[in-house]
Amino acid sequence: MSWARTGVRVVTMVTGGIIEAIPWQVEGRAEIEEGIKKASPLNRTTTLEDVGKRCGRVQDPPR
Repeated sequence: MSWARTGVRVVTMVTGGIIEAIPWQVEGRAEIEEGIKKASPLNRTTTLEDVGKRCGRVQDPPR
């Protein structure tokens, strides 16, 4: 969504969970990981690298 007058653009990204962002000390981490993997329609989970690449591509269209 863009507001042309102010040049403000709002983008929302939602993931099903980023396993590598869960601290290793979290109780039940293995169960959380398994739940995230099972819920993934692509049979893989989002990584921090994936998020960084997508955020880097979010930009206004060429004028």
